[in-house]
Amino acid sequence: MGEGKPIKSYFSLGASAFEQHTLRKSITVSYLLALTLIAVLAVGGYVALSSAIETQERGVAITKDISRHLTLSQRISLLALQLAVESDSEKRVEIKSVLNESILEMQSSHDSLTAQRSEWKLLTKYSNHQGGAYLNPPIDLDQRVETFLSSAMRLVLTPDVGISLKNSDVQFLLSVGSESLRESIDYAIKRYEGITAERIEFLKDLEVGSLVSILIVLCLEGWFVFRPMVRRIHESTKVLQDSALEIAAVIETVGEGIISCDDRGIIRGLNRAVKRLWKTSKREILGKPISSLFETGQTEVGHSESIIP
Repeated sequence: MGEGKPIKSYFSLGASAFEQHTLRKSITVSYLLALTLIAVLAVGGYVALSSAIETQERGVAITKDISRHLTLSQRISLLALQLAVESDSEKRVEIKSVLNESILEMQSSHDSLTAQRSEWKLLTKYSNHQGGAYLNPPIDLDQRVETFLSSAMRLVLTPDVGISLKNSDVQFLLSVGSESLRESIDYAIKRYEGITAERIEFLKDLEVGSLVSILIVLCLEGWFVFRPMVRRIHESTKVLQDSALEIAAVIETVGEGIISCDDRGIIRGLNRAVKRLWKTSKREILGKPISSLFETGQTEVGHSESIIP
């Protein structure tokens, strides 16, 4: 019957160790999940922000190209007027040369825009506006630019005798074509400005949402991970302190002499039996090498027996 207590104590220690292992594992898993969630939020916010910035840059580039259409179309209209009123053949050749360069420049800008239709779809995906220039088929501004450039190119190829203010291409470039193109360009620019404003609002919402989400996760992490961890540390510290007091009490009351030393052999602790055996005070022994207690000769200890280390 006397052996039952050690067996019971053994199983109690085993159960306690198992509980501690389970607790450590649970805390570790919770901590890893919290860190993973924070990492996912951070990476997700970065990816979304990077995508939004990239889309913003595309929108700015497209708006810039569309704005160039306005400048180039006005230049072409002005050159068409100069060509129609100019009577000097040599100056007409110079005007046609400049007009041809402006047409090629506007055509290049137009080709660059028409090659980015996938970019327009990406931009309009985030916009609430429907229809518009350079965005959804039929692409109105695209068609008007093509018509405007075709008319300007025909004017360049027209012989001088056929160029006047009554020329149909000149009239189109100065009135109908120029006005309708300007209206389409203005509409397209406003359209992209609206998309840009929406993207800016989206970025602001994303910034606030990411910050709030991370703060919530940090609060939950502190409550469900670090709070139990700190409580467990306090409990373990108290257990260690109680165990240290119990061990000190056992050492102090045991009948045999017990000396505790550090790794250098310096005495750091002793019990009453040591003081009784060596007939000295605790103050005289603490801090000295343990070898100083054992001399090569006889030492008067208790009943004057010889002690050899």
